Amino acid sequence: MKMTLELSLVQTQNMYGNFYEILNRKRVFIENGDEDAVPEIIKFLIENIDYVDAYINDKAIVANIREIQALTTTELACLRYMLGTFGLDVLAYIVAETEDNPEGLATGLVEYNIIDTNDYMTASIPFVSKIVMDADKASLPALYKAIDENFELFKGDLFADFGNQIVQYSNILDTSAQLTGIVMPAVTNQINSILNFLGIKIIVITNSDPVEV
Repeated sequence: MKMTLELSLVQTQNMYGNFYEILNRKRVFIENGDEDAVPEIIKFLIENIDYVDAYINDKAIVANIREIQALTTTELACLRYMLGTFGLDVLAYIVAETEDNPEGLATGLVEYNIIDTNDYMTASIPFVSKIVMDADKASLPALYKAIDENFELFKGDLFADFGNQIVQYSNILDTSAQLTGIVMPAVTNQINSILNFLGIKIIVITNSDPVEV
């Protein structure tokens, strides 16, 4: 089955966080899962070796990366950890062929990558859908409601007497923000906990002015 693999080279201040600034991006078609994906990730990383060199500033490590021929998925995970200690990462997701922002992200936009960990399209790469907002209009209530609509959470007769807590808490956030200008952290944490339980993870990507390479 032909799939669209999206590769993004990003920088981050916190390798354990979920906020990134994009440096470069491309998409390629693959058919054989990780067997095709991992070589494309290696190729993409080497194509962007000047960025890697600028951030790592260690000629020996950069030389080793430049010489990579093949990697197991475990070695790739270790490589990403090593890059993360220098503030870099390579994000690899399966996306719809018509998904937004195939080559990068325009200034002034925020791209929320919604990862469905229940839907891995290969052994190690999940499917991602995107919600893109203007940076000056982006809001957590709008984001959460969009996620709820996209994934059709708690819909149908089974949940008719339970309600939809994502929507309920989002409405509380929205009301609080309008009345006080404050987004309530406790409510945000509750929504994120529910999404995490459901296997939905949010990665936030913004535009970056790349370092000189």
